[in-house]
Amino acid sequence: MKNILRILITFTFIATLISPGITYASLDNKQDKKKFLGVGLQLKESLKNRGVKIIDGTVTAKSTTSLTVTKDDKSYTVLTTSDSKFRRHFWGKSTLAEISIGNKVNVWGNWADDTHASINAMMIRNLSIMKRFGVFVGDIVSKSSTSFVIHSKNRADQTVNFDSNTKFVKKNDTATIYADLKIEDRVKIKGLWDKTLNTISEVTQVKDYSLTL
Repeated sequence: MKNILRILITFTFIATLISPGITYASLDNKQDKKKFLGVGLQLKESLKNRGVKIIDGTVTAKSTTSLTVTKDDKSYTVLTTSDSKFRRHFWGKSTLAEISIGNKVNVWGNWADDTHASINAMMIRNLSIMKRFGVFVGDIVSKSSTSFVIHSKNRADQTVNFDSNTKFVKKNDTATIYADLKIEDRVKIKGLWDKTLNTISEVTQVKDYSLTL
């Protein structure tokens, strides 16, 4: 009986997480879905006794340790501590520093007092920070000293910001330099995509398929 009850509690918790505002079916791919469920299970115990959640709230103010979040014409003070967890839209780890006024957020936590105006946050998911590590392919359309722009079929023009840690390689994986890349070359980028800005940063590798020798 205890095992059955434990299973029911687990599924109820997951069903709560994927209620309107966090829709399991809306996640981009299987990897995102695994991350989603993984985060849910990891936080199961800590969130089990939570008293409140805000889905799709708007950040209207921010301090070094708190946020003001508005939902349905009501404002709540969201208090954060070193135990509060932060996630981006695609479930990557985030920080309070990444959150800006105007961002859309989901908040889970407990009421700080009986006024039900302040929340001790256990997790905040920033729906406006859409960043994910991945591989992106496109044709170079312009170059500058520290960045270049590629055009891809699915994501239009993406600005690629590279630094001293970025490795440039030819099609056969031998080393090359940025100066060898030319307009219209087909390249593959490994880095962090910001969907909102359509930029790729923290680039680890640029492979130029047009450089074969």
